[in-house]
Amino acid sequence: MKAHCVVEYLKLVELFNYEFTRGQVNSEWLLLPSIARISNPESCFNMGFCTWDEVEEFLLDEFKSQSLPYVSIKPEGDLSWMILAQHYSLATRLLDWTTNPLKSLFFAVENMDSNDGVVYFCSSIYFTSEKFVPNLSEIDEVTFFKSSHSNDRLVAQEGGFCAFPLPKGVLFEKFDPLILENSKNITLNKIIIDAVSKHSIRNELNRLGINHRTIYPSMDGVSKSIMNGFKS
Repeated sequence: MKAHCVVEYLKLVELFNYEFTRGQVNSEWLLLPSIARISNPESCFNMGFCTWDEVEEFLLDEFKSQSLPYVSIKPEGDLSWMILAQHYSLATRLLDWTTNPLKSLFFAVENMDSNDGVVYFCSSIYFTSEKFVPNLSEIDEVTFFKSSHSNDRLVAQEGGFCAFPLPKGVLFEKFDPLILENSKNITLNKIIIDAVSKHSIRNELNRLGINHRTIYPSMDGVSKSIMNGFKS
C-alpha cells in the first residue's frame, strides 16, 4: 500500500490494529536498533570487547559518568539512563516508536530525498510500561513498552520504545535483520510513503500543527520549522 497525501494515508491507517507506529525516511532501512549499526564493535578508544553485552555496558557507563554534570534529574535505573542516552544519539538496543500515526508520518517525510518513506504499524499481544520492563540482561525477546515521558521530546512525540535482545556469544554475532518481523506475538503492517509526495505531505502536516517546532520542542526545532518554508 502506498500513500500520496495525508487523507489517503489516514484511510489506510484505519485498516490496522496497532499500539505503536514508526516512520522511516527510507523504506529500505531495516528495523534494527542503533547499536546493531556499529560497524567495528570490537574496539573503542583503547578498549577491547568480545561481546555485545560488554559494548553496551561500556557505552552506558561512559554516558553516565560523562553526562552527570549536565543532568538536572538523575535517571533511576539502567533503562531510564538508556532512554536518556537514546535521546542524545548514543547507540543503544532501543528503537523509537510513537502512538500517534501522524507523528510517525512526519518522520517518514522529514528528509525529502528521492527514496520512498515507510510507516510501520505494530500490534503486540504483550507490551508493558517502562517501570515493569525486566532488567536489561533478562530481555530475551523484542519487548515493547510505553515511556514514562521523562523529557520534553518524548512528551511531544508521544514516544514509546522496543528493546531488543543482544546476540549472545563471542565474536559479535550479527543481529537478526528480521528479528522484529519474526517475533512471536507481534504483528507488523506498513504503508509506503511516495517519495515525490514527501514535500506536499510535509506541508499538509504543517497545516495540522505537526512540524519541527512541535516534534522537537527546542530553539533548534523552531529554526528548522521556519527554514522549511523555503522550498529545497
